[in-house]
Amino acid sequence: MASTRGLRRHRRSWQILTVSWALAYPTPLTTKAATGNSHAVDLTALDRLPGLPRISRADVAAFLLDAAVEGSWSRRTAVLTAGR
Repeated sequence: MASTRGLRRHRRSWQILTVSWALAYPTPLTTKAATGNSHAVDLTALDRLPGLPRISRADVAAFLLDAAVEGSWSRRTAVLTAGR
């Protein structure tokens, strides 16, 4: 019975490890309409943010939906700003 319990625990651990995720840190949010012009930078590649960029909530939602469907940001952290 102990080996069966260990196998179940191992399977649960594997399921947790294979979960796809994406984390987004938006710059200050606005309530403006989506522009479709957002810019995502990998957190590990970010040196600084010039000025005080903003992004609409709708553009953040669009990014998150695309990231979930396409998987292009799987297991990565993005900093989101309005397009360049």
